Amino acid sequence: MGYESMDLILAAREARWSLRKELSRSYGKPVLSLSMTVPGPNKSAPGIFWAIKVISDEVEKTMGSALSRRIDLDGADGPSVHWVVDLSGKELKKRALAIEESHGLGRIVDLDVLDENGAPLGRSELGFPPRRCLICDRPAKECSYCRRHGLSELLEEIEGILEKSGWRE
Repeated sequence: MGYESMDLILAAREARWSLRKELSRSYGKPVLSLSMTVPGPNKSAPGIFWAIKVISDEVEKTMGSALSRRIDLDGADGPSVHWVVDLSGKELKKRALAIEESHGLGRIVDLDVLDENGAPLGRSELGFPPRRCLICDRPAKECSYCRRHGLSELLEEIEGILEKSGWRE
């Protein structure tokens, strides 16, 4: 990936973070953000959009009337969906983790929560272990940091998860 591509991805991530903070500040409520955990420069493959749609439908079914505002983005860092939610931050994170842990696509999506004060709520705040690597089951951050697995191996695993969940090109 060239520096220009990485710069665009980092700028898009920063814009997404700013939007989340602004939504939390403006509404004084928790914000739920859905994005994909896809490595490499192609953050907008058709299967990614399909998975975002499937998980956003699951979020809307699970959260129901607690969702009060939705914003969809599509930047260099891929598609994302953001909701302002009428639940406590901890209850929202608990429900988001239930989706990540139980849904077939849960291993390749991120459902991030900012609480009513705009502070991120992580898995550890609710007693959940760190997210596991798709390939070897070590902590994902550890494998990502030391680049333990090649891009093609990771993308192949992601493709398998998409296919098992119903994606067909």
